[in-house]
Amino acid sequence: MKIRNILFILTLFFIIFLCGCNDPLKRYEYDDLSYSYTYDSMGEQCVTIMELSEQGKQQERVVIPTHIGKLLVKGFGKEFAYRIEGVIESDNLKQIYIHNQIEMINNNFFAEIEDVTVFCGFDGENPLSISYYFIRCKEIYISKSDHEWLKSIDQTIDFYDKIRFANVIYYYNFDKDKTFFVDDCDGTTVNVIPPTPYRKGYEFAGWYKEPECINEWNFENDIVPAKEYDENGEYI
Repeated sequence: MKIRNILFILTLFFIIFLCGCNDPLKRYEYDDLSYSYTYDSMGEQCVTIMELSEQGKQQERVVIPTHIGKLLVKGFGKEFAYRIEGVIESDNLKQIYIHNQIEMINNNFFAEIEDVTVFCGFDGENPLSISYYFIRCKEIYISKSDHEWLKSIDQTIDFYDKIRFANVIYYYNFDKDKTFFVDDCDGTTVNVIPPTPYRKGYEFAGWYKEPECINEWNFENDIVPAKEYDENGEYI
């Protein structure tokens, strides 16, 4: 009798396990995005972006937020029950803006964005620094210093012809080596107001024109200077 009960329990556990493996990962919607919950490298709960929502698939420009509710956005896609889920797909998307707080990403998340321009922040440890995530995209805007850093760690990458140097770069005032967010403008106001960055124990006060935080940038009125080019037509 005891053996029969044990076999029944084991069989039931096996069935539940198989069903759990086949169940889709539960997703939620937030504006242009579909997301799920996961945990970061420190074991704290966070948000991972899984795909565009139906609303997001109609947009030409999508900006990845730093928070959804009270949780930080730290991932793109997720490995779940022996499979990888999450991918960006859209017939309308032209631009996607990504901050540097992303820690986790699956290899295929950006595999379907051949006509999309990516604006990407780095922090030197960010997995987005690995180029093959964006190898199929149209263009990649990063800071010039991040481009030099990329080349220093990998000379074999064959996507450098897609890289463009952003002329609007947002840095932390406590760590100027980390590019939080980038944009590219030519004699206009900025295209996108960045999402609010996060630093534990601190409250964000705004974006300023210098690290000392003296003159705050006015997103409605301040103009990014027109681009300048050298005699060979190369952007300075």
